[in-house]
Amino acid sequence: MKRLKLSLLMLVAVISATAFAVNSEVVHDDTVKAIQKQHKSGYLNADGQWL
Repeated sequence: MKRLKLSLLMLVAVISATAFAVNSEVVHDDTVKAIQKQHKSGYLNADGQWL
């Protein structure tokens, strides 16, 4: 009985971790696409100097 509960708990943990990983990739992908649409170079102009 303990072994069954442990196996079920491990299965739930794996499914939860997979769902979290997939969701974070989707969010990251959306963020990257939003940044790329802005056509930003990554440089900042601070007091007349480009950094």
